[in-house]
Amino acid sequence: MALTVSNDGTQYLLSGVTRDPSVLAPLGRRYFRVGAHWIGFDDSFADPVIVRSYYDPTADPKVSLVHTARPAVFIGYLQFMQLSFRTMAIPPSVYGGRLADRQPYVYGDDYRFIDFMGPSDAKLRNITDPFYPFNALLVNGNLTQTSDFYNYPLENGSLCAPGDLGTGQSMVASLAGEISPGLVTPALITPYLTNDNLLVIYHPSATDLAAAEPYRIALTQLETAPLPDATSDPPPLQGLDETGVAAQALGEYVLLTLPDDEDFGDTLVISTQPGTNGATDIYVHLLSDYDTAGLTYNAGREALWRIREFQLEEGLVDSSMQLDEPAGRGMKGLWTPPYRLSTSEYALELRYWTLAVARRERALRSSPSRVFLSGVTWTALFQFDEDTGQLTFSAIGEPQPVATANVPPGLNAYTAARNSPRAPGQLIDVSNFTKAAMRRDNFAAGTKVRFVDASGTELS
Repeated sequence: MALTVSNDGTQYLLSGVTRDPSVLAPLGRRYFRVGAHWIGFDDSFADPVIVRSYYDPTADPKVSLVHTARPAVFIGYLQFMQLSFRTMAIPPSVYGGRLADRQPYVYGDDYRFIDFMGPSDAKLRNITDPFYPFNALLVNGNLTQTSDFYNYPLENGSLCAPGDLGTGQSMVASLAGEISPGLVTPALITPYLTNDNLLVIYHPSATDLAAAEPYRIALTQLETAPLPDATSDPPPLQGLDETGVAAQALGEYVLLTLPDDEDFGDTLVISTQPGTNGATDIYVHLLSDYDTAGLTYNAGREALWRIREFQLEEGLVDSSMQLDEPAGRGMKGLWTPPYRLSTSEYALELRYWTLAVARRERALRSSPSRVFLSGVTWTALFQFDEDTGQLTFSAIGEPQPVATANVPPGLNAYTAARNSPRAPGQLIDVSNFTKAAMRRDNFAAGTKVRFVDASGTELS
């Protein structure tokens, strides 16, 4: 069945991903078709942006060559990443933030790393090959064998296997993940949440939680009902214009910044905690603009200084990266930026390689067990804001085809990290993967990413 794109008024959708033609798979607000790959981006939340990719094996002539040589058991996506500052590769530990814990997977002189759950979680689950859909094992206890991933939909994508496996069979290989490169981590938020700014605790039923995300339940309650300790007052968010809300998902927290004429709106921080008798309670804290500014104010400047120190240690500084004496707002003091960066410059780049790989039963001398088929490469691009001190994820570079890829070094790095004696202590925040399937309202405020070509020109 051919893949067909449509639009429901809010996002693009793809049919033909299963044997059931009525099933529509989400792509996002913007999508690209690159050879056999359909890749889309959903920025309903300002952070993180969701990426979804679908690989159509019927559109790739390499598939028949692979099956002719020795049939593949399945095809799935592997995803690799790399950070660079002004084209110079840097390790994720130098950049910091939510990507710092990827350091155990770094390999090669250009500091690439695989996008996958941490070595500790992978070792616990005995995952031999880090195909992206296997991240769903972090949250879905019903997935007990590889063939369970041959169906669609699943939390982080599906594998594509040959044969007729029923109506729900995935006819494509797919990936659903978060682009979550922020410098603010959940651990930085926790100390700000106190009893003094705890607004309300809700006690939803299991039925409520099955029907809606906790943040949606809390927001609806705040819009329609008074607080439990102020029943004679109107609902605190009565008449809220949700198009003015900006949303972020950071770990287990959802942050909803409320509209304000001067952009100094308070922020609701919504999370869940175990209640009594196995129930789940929803906690809503209210942070001021002053609190949230404290979380982010110097994060970008500190990252730039870590990059600068890395350059000095590696002897990689050239004339274009010498320390300037910047002038302007926010340019004096301990964290004065070590570079003169224009407001339009995409100084930091996070590159992704989203690769379709065939998996054979085992390797033979004449043919490997894992065969690269085709892929796409694309970038998350960052600009520095001198006033706020933030490195802001503001654009996505247009996806381009990948004709060749050297996959084994990345897989070897994964295996070494998973089997290392240090693996039990090497954790990656699981919310980077478990929140990809979270239902997201399309809040209109906050940063909406731009899409640009290789020269940085915005695409129409």
